[in-house]
Amino acid sequence: MSQTQLAAGRFNVNNHAHLIKGKVGSARWFFLYFRNKDISLYLTRQGAGRFKLNKASLERIPCALPSSKEQIAIAKALSDVDELLNSLDKLIAKKQAIKTATMQQLLTGKTRLPAFAFREDGTRKGYKDSELGEIPEDWEIITIGDNCRTFAGGTPTTSNKSYYGGNIQWINSSDLNKAQIYNVEGRITNEGLQHSSAKEIKAGTFLIALYGATAGVCAISQVDAAINQAVLAVIPRGHSSKYLFYWFSMNKDKIIEKYTQGGQPNLSGDIIRLISLPIANTEEQTAIATILSDMDTEIQTLEKRLSKTRQIKQGMMQELLTGKTRLVKPEAAA
Repeated sequence: MSQTQLAAGRFNVNNHAHLIKGKVGSARWFFLYFRNKDISLYLTRQGAGRFKLNKASLERIPCALPSSKEQIAIAKALSDVDELLNSLDKLIAKKQAIKTATMQQLLTGKTRLPAFAFREDGTRKGYKDSELGEIPEDWEIITIGDNCRTFAGGTPTTSNKSYYGGNIQWINSSDLNKAQIYNVEGRITNEGLQHSSAKEIKAGTFLIALYGATAGVCAISQVDAAINQAVLAVIPRGHSSKYLFYWFSMNKDKIIEKYTQGGQPNLSGDIIRLISLPIANTEEQTAIATILSDMDTEIQTLEKRLSKTRQIKQGMMQELLTGKTRLVKPEAAA
């Protein structure tokens, strides 16, 4: 098999799978061992780009086998880490679902933050009809083109090597998948910037990807940088960039569906400038964006912990499954 699997309960296998039942090793031990072992030397090519592990080759693979007691101890340690990974996965999914629900409530005004939900006389604010449907009575409808400055960038001539490898970070549309951009691989020089249509942006700028698979993906650049032609900078006048980032992120699929037709979805600066949205005053925008940003920070912290735990598990497997680190004293394992 190209991937190791540990099956539970009764099952059948076809001729594309090998069943391993150890005489002295547990099924879980072999699962963990082969999951961590490079067996590429034992594979044979079968057809174009296909590899096969036949039974004879499998039986020739050497396997370091500790005592049953040590197998159990190692499997228990790695299982405990797996449980932690699973719990982190579930917690991240839960936090993301809560954030999505919070966006849908706060960015539409269906739920108001207490500081903005009441009039001066203490009565709760109501709603009004608008061209975009019902919105809070103190919100307004704005059009991006009337309230923001927008521009895309460009690409320096690739044949001129002096335009590349400088100190200016150069953002392309795939970088927007990071949502918060702190660093990118692309670099151009001052000469490349001056002799191309690449445009400079300041830290805190809201960006939208225009073309292809990333069309509609949004990000906030946390660094001064330059952008290429597939990235649109949106700089609001009197509104919060972070608020616009969250609103466009929430409505990405709707925008793609409404403004692009079949094939590769492509947006443009003209399309983005036509978009209208309901919006609160600047103070409420900032409050909403802060809540959502805090949620993002919490999710990112959990994701970093998850990534670190996966690295720790990989290190544990390397140590425990090769015997470099022992959980049972050699004399006790005998």
